[in-house]
Amino acid sequence: MPLRNVIWLAVFLQALPMITVEKGSYTSSDQARQVVVRTADEWTKISRELSLRQTAAVPDFDQNMIVGVCLGSRPTAGYSVEILSVSRESDGLVARYRETRPARDAILAQVITSPCHFVAVPKSSGQVRFEKAE
Repeated sequence: MPLRNVIWLAVFLQALPMITVEKGSYTSSDQARQVVVRTADEWTKISRELSLRQTAAVPDFDQNMIVGVCLGSRPTAGYSVEILSVSRESDGLVARYRETRPARDAILAQVITSPCHFVAVPKSSGQVRFEKAE
């Protein structure tokens, strides 16, 4: 088996189950930010701060936590962010995410967007490191 496949398998086996709690293009976050939420009170505060719609059920914070990525303001439609995986590491968790940009020749709505993605994962007390996938 090629080394690349072995590495991918090791990462995959450490991946935690995750459920999307919120994903969209319109938040009130002008600045890029990465968020770790471990309590219901923190989630209420962040939700209000970012003007989230909260379309999904709030997870049980005794068992779960939320990690999220906000890209900040973007000048047009066509931008998005997706958390690809959250995996265990020796000192905590790593959340891998991907930013999608519109094609250079795309015809886009001229509207300011601020994409975000929040997922619920099993609770961990360690640090969460965010890693952008290329």
